Amino acid sequence: MAKASNMSLMRRKQLRDKLEKDVIVLKTNVRGVAQGYTTAFFCWGPGGLGKTHHITQELDDILGNAWVHHTAYSTPKALFDSLASAPTAIHLFEDCERLYKQDIAASILRAACGSPRDAERWMTYETAAEKRCVRFTGGIIIVSNENLKKSKGVLNAVASRFQPQEWNLVTEERIAGMLDMADQGSKRGGRTLSPKQCREIAAFIIDELAAESGRSILDFRVYNEHGIPVYCQWLDDPSGPHWTDVLRSKLRGQVCMPESRDEKTAKLEELAWVIYKNDALKGNPAKLKAWVDVTGLKKSQYYVHLNAAKAKWGAKDAARSLGTALVPVKV
Repeated sequence: MAKASNMSLMRRKQLRDKLEKDVIVLKTNVRGVAQGYTTAFFCWGPGGLGKTHHITQELDDILGNAWVHHTAYSTPKALFDSLASAPTAIHLFEDCERLYKQDIAASILRAACGSPRDAERWMTYETAAEKRCVRFTGGIIIVSNENLKKSKGVLNAVASRFQPQEWNLVTEERIAGMLDMADQGSKRGGRTLSPKQCREIAAFIIDELAAESGRSILDFRVYNEHGIPVYCQWLDDPSGPHWTDVLRSKLRGQVCMPESRDEKTAKLEELAWVIYKNDALKGNPAKLKAWVDVTGLKKSQYYVHLNAAKAKWGAKDAARSLGTALVPVKV
């Protein structure tokens, strides 16, 4: 069987040409906000595929340093203060998913994105002690891992109106992209790696991960943040484990896909039921303590998941099939 990394130069060029067209579309949408043709742009897709790189590159080319990058969770008041301090600027939000789920923060962003027919955009933040209103004339760009158009909450409607662009790459495109990166060589920590060395790293990652369960789990961070550093460390200290052994160990962690929300919920419901039925835990305080110790969640969450579990496994016979061992749960 041919290795996934043995992609022909012709095929790589075809994929590169397609990717370049997609990048042009992405940057055109960013330019639309930066130049005032539209007030907002939403982009979503899995991490590690370059969407933020392309967006920030275009903003730098058009605006220089005259734009604001938000990369962490913020309170609604901090969000309002940040937007109010630069009401004419372009604001890029990245990895702020928790913020979007707060009604107040999402309402502020909705006001900043604006309403149809070029109506004036006024942001309001009101407490018992004050009421602040600021007219916002800048732009909003939101980059997220999930499609806010399909999310629940205040931003759903405005995201739907601006039609979020999905940024994703199929496995073959990811392979071509990683090989193209390797062809550029690399500099890391004062050490320069040749294109040949980088292609060796990329080929190893690709052939280890590309066919994993048929999923597109390759992303460029695996190469940049794991492959290159491990290889450089091995060059500096060849007496240790070979770089392929160390990287393979890291990749095994990469291919363990995170549990979905439904899977986590089901596991917590089962755990709540096991604790509830465990005769060794005398009294409710002991059961609540066991829940907190194992999950790290609040006591109130024990009852939420226990009630759901009772609906599923209320019969005594069902409890026996689950056992009574307390197993740590990662949430």
